[in-house]
Amino acid sequence: MILQEIDDAKIIDEYSETGNTSGTGNHVDCLSRISFSSGKDQETIFEILDKRYDYWELKNENGIYIVTLNTSAPFSDNIEGH
Repeated sequence: MILQEIDDAKIIDEYSETGNTSGTGNHVDCLSRISFSSGKDQETIFEILDKRYDYWELKNENGIYIVTLNTSAPFSDNIEGH
């Protein structure tokens, strides 16, 4: 996703987990966190991601962008493994 939308992005790290991230125990969702670098300014990055993705958080730490997505799991009614 990031590499397709931001032409000069370089992925630094990826992290994901599936579970009940809110702690309610009544659904399953997917949390994904991607760290990447880009020569584009922060405003441009925000605009690109806002058009395409419903992200939870976007941070810029020392020139490294960190985007966090929280989406429903494809099996949201299965709460096994929490």
